[in-house]
Amino acid sequence: MTAPQIPKLLIVLGRLVEIDTIDHTYGWIKKDNFVLCTNEDGTKLFAFKNKSKKSTQLSDNENYKRAKRLYRNFNSYEAKSLKKETINNLKQQESRCIYVIYSSDKEGKRQNYIHTFKKRPVVWVDRLNNPNIIALVGGNIRVTTRGILG
Repeated sequence: MTAPQIPKLLIVLGRLVEIDTIDHTYGWIKKDNFVLCTNEDGTKLFAFKNKSKKSTQLSDNENYKRAKRLYRNFNSYEAKSLKKETINNLKQQESRCIYVIYSSDKEGKRQNYIHTFKKRPVVWVDRLNNPNIIALVGGNIRVTTRGILG
């Protein structure tokens, strides 16, 4: 399986509270500060350690418009900025994700949401020990106005 490419444009869904894999490799994530994002198609999930506060103004090209629409549909309010991240090469874990718990202020109220995957996505990380980036690929992930599906 080829390592996923991390898109240049990511849509923030909220804060990652917890993630668990079949072998419980990343159950510890809840003590770190990760941001949960999706690609502009809403078919992959990415988690980044929230180390920088850098952001960039949104532009009006088609990719940004599509991303802003997904963000607005998911969160029920407009995106103001995007975060830039430094990306390293990803390595495949020999595990699949069981569930994610994330916190989002959808509809103006911060809540925790639990998503258990029916078809478990493959886990990719930038570093095997103490990763800064986690990608969940496969498993029929879809981000919609109802939340994370798949």
